[in-house]
Amino acid sequence: MTARKRYTKVEVEWLDSVSEGRWSDLETVMREATYDAMCHRTTGYLLVKNKDFVLLAGSRGDDSEMVADLMQIPRRAVLNIRELSTKAELALLELGRHRR
Repeated sequence: MTARKRYTKVEVEWLDSVSEGRWSDLETVMREATYDAMCHRTTGYLLVKNKDFVLLAGSRGDDSEMVADLMQIPRRAVLNIRELSTKAELALLELGRHRR
């Protein structure tokens, strides 16, 4: 068995488009159209970070190089990448894993 590569645990803050398919009055639409509605945070194991994209794995096998729950985010959408290091921050990653 080969030594397992260690991947950094991170939280990525990123932007996404928002789309609604319902009928709404213009006043409600303008009130609900906020920057916060587009901003998301995802935690995972950082597999790839290059000029084009960031690739995260939400789950990882204990004794192999198997990964699951992959998310590829275009670099243009990434606002921030923060390494998780404290026990509380690492709990975010575990919480996300158990929600799946």
